[in-house]
Amino acid sequence: MSLALIEEIWGKRRAESIADWAEYQWNSNPDNDIFAVKHGL
Repeated sequence: MSLALIEEIWGKRRAESIADWAEYQWNSNPDNDIFAVKHGL
């Protein structure tokens, strides 16, 4: 969620850079939610 806020304020490029720096695989597509299926959503 923090990356979405960073994207909103400073842009996608900065959010992707931060995700890469943190070695975090960011899923920015809200339609691709692996946990929604687990929770019946």
